[in-house]
Amino acid sequence: MVFCLTFMTENIYSQERNTPINVVDKEFKILKIDSIENVYVIYAEQSDSVFQILSEKEDVCNCQKIELNNTYILSIKSYFLPETIYRQLTGVKYKGAVIKMVSIRDKTNVVRDLYLSDDIKGKCYIRKDKQ
Repeated sequence: MVFCLTFMTENIYSQERNTPINVVDKEFKILKIDSIENVYVIYAEQSDSVFQILSEKEDVCNCQKIELNNTYILSIKSYFLPETIYRQLTGVKYKGAVIKMVSIRDKTNVVRDLYLSDDIKGKCYIRKDKQ
């Protein structure tokens, strides 16, 4: 008999408790945008690695829409706390949507982590010029 366990978690990211894993001010090329319930999963490539960035679906007026194959300067941070053993997770719950963790077997260049970015809101690029 074989059974599969799926570990689910909600709201385990907390910047106040620990410093997240960050990638700051790098160029990312947008490869794909998936829609899962009320969340966008944006696949962005940087230095031959693909990052999954989560963004809650929101209506934003007069914004710069994120377009496939375009490049954007982004700062991203891991959704997980540094001590989380997320490599064993098959999915997480984010904003009510179940987000599947991409397996290393699925794509070798996809970083097995989920990220958030203050530079993205919905499918809009909202980065403020940093000086």
